[in-house]
Amino acid sequence: MKKLLGILIILCSCSSGKEYNEPQFVEKEEIRGECLSDDLMISYAYDMAVDDQYIYILASSQGKWVHVYDKSDGQYRGSHVLTGQGPGEVHTASSLTVDKDKLQIYDQSAGHGFLQTVCICLTAS
Repeated sequence: MKKLLGILIILCSCSSGKEYNEPQFVEKEEIRGECLSDDLMISYAYDMAVDDQYIYILASSQGKWVHVYDKSDGQYRGSHVLTGQGPGEVHTASSLTVDKDKLQIYDQSAGHGFLQTVCICLTAS
């Protein structure tokens, strides 16, 4: 029985002799980045959300999680939501959604993920 199983494995693992041809991908569109501001250095963005006025970037930088840019001119509008484990703070954020003036941040602290709703008051300048 073991010999038969060994022969079947050998026969099934033999190649068909066909040559593998790599797929050729055609470049459809060029993707480019643009520096919005030198006010803040973000090394890794976990998530991003956009509403009618602002771009919200979820990234741990300078002790805060949410960094806001004006959608129309790209101007930096400030950083919000402190990094930490206290009330209103976020320890390990992984995603962000925006609905009107409320942001929802998924915090996966200590393996007990929860959704935190944060209000951010922004004034037009």
